[in-house]
This record gives sequence, C-alpha cells and structure tokens, in this order.
Amino acid sequence: MLPSAWNSSGEEPLSETIPPENTRCPVCGGSATVLPSGFNSFCKCPTCGHFRITPTTKIPTEIAHAVSAATREAHDQGRTLNLEPANITDLAAPHLRTTVAEKLDKVLAYLASKTVYPGSYYVVKAGRDYPVADAHDAEEFGVYLGYLDAEKLISEAPAIDDAGHTLTVRGWERIQAQPRPGGEPGRCFVACWLADEFYPEFRNAADQAIRACSYLPFWINETRTNEGISDRVLAEIRRAEFVVADFTGQRQSVYFEAGFARGLGRPVIWCCRQDGVQGLHFDTRHLGHVAWKDAVDLRVKLEASIRANIITRA
Repeated sequence: MLPSAWNSSGEEPLSETIPPENTRCPVCGGSATVLPSGFNSFCKCPTCGHFRITPTTKIPTEIAHAVSAATREAHDQGRTLNLEPANITDLAAPHLRTTVAEKLDKVLAYLASKTVYPGSYYVVKAGRDYPVADAHDAEEFGVYLGYLDAEKLISEAPAIDDAGHTLTVRGWERIQAQPRPGGEPGRCFVACWLADEFYPEFRNAADQAIRACSYLPFWINETRTNEGISDRVLAEIRRAEFVVADFTGQRQSVYFEAGFARGLGRPVIWCCRQDGVQGLHFDTRHLGHVAWKDAVDLRVKLEASIRANIITRA
C-alpha cells in the first residue's frame, strides 16, 4: 500500500508491461517492444523511452549508456529521436561529459519533476531510470541515490513493497535555489538559430566548448515548461552568469536576448558563422564576434573566448 502522500504524478510515464512481441532493446539490451515503422523500427523501452532506429545502426558498447540517456531525455520531453549511423555519436556526446555534480543535480531534478512537495513520493527504479542522470548503469545511479539520501536531500518512504523517494526540504531548497546577483555562477544561456540545418552542429560544438570550461549550458528548446516560453527565456537569462549568442541566420530573437542580457550587465560572447558576418546588423557588427567556419573551429574558438573573457573575470 502506498503512503497517503503518494500522488498521481508518481505514475510511471513508461509501461513496464512487456507485450508478447517483446525483444531486446538495440540500445540498452533490456526487454523492449520493437515494431516495424516503414524502413525503420520503432522501439518502446522502459529504460530508453520511445525512439526509431534504422536497420544499419549499431550502437557501440562504450557509448550505449549515453545514447540511452539521449533517447530517454528526448522521450521525457515529448520528442522521438531517429537513430542513424550518422548521428549517434553526436547524440551521445553531451551525455558523455556530464560531471558527477551534474549527475546528482539531474537525479534531484528528475525526482522534483515527479513530485510536487516534500512528502510526495515517486518510485525511482535504478534499473529503469539510470539514463535520466547520464549514469552508466543502475549501480552508478544507486550510488547517487545513496549519496543524496545520506546528505538528507532525499528520503525514502516507510517500508513498503516499492519504496518511493521524495525530496526533503533541503532538496527542494537546492533545486529551487534563488539566482544570485549577477546570475548563478557556472550557468550559461545560449541564444541561437534553431533551424534543423544549423542547430545540431552548432549545439554539439558549443556544448563541448562551454562544458570544457566547467560551465553548464542552458538550451531553452530542450526544456519542457508550462510557462510562456518568452517568460522562461527572460528568467533563464537572469539566472545565467553569461550568455553565448550566435547570430547565424540573423534571428531577431537572438538580438533581443543578447540585448536583454547586456541590459542586466551579463557578459555576452558574440558569435557568427563566417558566411553570415557581412549580414550582421550595423550596430553590432563592430563588436568582436567569434567568427567560425565549421564545428571544430567553433569548438576551439568559443572555448578560447570563454577562457579569455569569462574565466578571467571570476
């Protein structure tokens, strides 16, 4: 019997009932339902979420946990990834660089998303939920649960068949920490063009550069929210220590977000792909933009700019 404080948000988003046509998940190797979907297969896995995969896609063992994290993250955000030989490395990359501190915060954020107040419980299952923390496996995920419990940031329900977890008041204080003056140290808001022909390449390279400098990038389009998107953008810029703004595609929203950040006194690193520099608005063209030609060039130049303009300010 569940505790009286157990609420409907504890219902599992993924079914754990394996239908007769079950097989092995091509990503994590666990039990899953794999159905034909045109030329591809549509997979429904309790651990990895729902995703599509081509017949020629093979997941290397060394990045399987990161691919699982990518598909689960997309599923929890209401998206379905298509796994192909050409994209699995890029999809896995951001989840291979997650620090232990970031993994702990991911566990807290996941539990917070499933509960609504201290004493409200959700059944976290390490064997199913380890991808939400970018963990390698259930054992690593269990270590994080144990640490958070020892630090009194989470607690277990009283003895029941499936013990649930809840955030303590200390846990909620950490997850709902108020922004500090000047933004939260270590947090970066990224403003850019979101078109499919641009975003994936830019996102992966910029994410690598920002994390290499020990900052946590925030990508607004990858965050589910019940708030108006404009309100969330402004709130996240207020939280950020600095902003990376790329003007490729000349999006008015990027100009606005960069201007809002400057008005708050946040440092802005200005970027633009080389083929778009001549199209920059005349009143920003004089600013020192990181002009890049490809993903590798962006990765190197953006990291150097962060180290020169942001880290030296700390």
